[in-house]
Amino acid sequence: MPKFDFSTLNYHYSQKKAFWVELIGSPSMFSLESRIFHSICIGMIVLASLYVPYDISAGLYIAAISTFLIGLFFLHQYYYSRFRGKTHSCTLFGLIGLLLLSVNYFANSGIVGSTDLIWPAYLLLIFTISPYQQHLKWLVIYL
Repeated sequence: MPKFDFSTLNYHYSQKKAFWVELIGSPSMFSLESRIFHSICIGMIVLASLYVPYDISAGLYIAAISTFLIGLFFLHQYYYSRFRGKTHSCTLFGLIGLLLLSVNYFANSGIVGSTDLIWPAYLLLIFTISPYQQHLKWLVIYL
């Protein structure tokens, strides 16, 4: 029975891991909260870049604009946090999300649309990047 050479898999895995560490920052330079924030921003930028063309093709122009704006906001926050070394603003992150999700809620069918499912997910993201002392405040604001 032939043996499988795992060295090529290890090489590709280590390259992907190095690339991801380059994107989110090394543990020696960034706190865990900052690296989580960078990961969230990367995910949201990718999602926004996929949803904008979909919203336009579906005729949801207000949703496309709000998705584009929130994608730009995440790109801005990621850039300044990751490359400029400025700490992310949990308050700005939460309030921008609240504003854009509110507009999206009323523009996209209200309770029948998908925005009511996105609100709790966004609140969870806020919980992951904000200090523990602010969690009750964010929960009350989002409810």
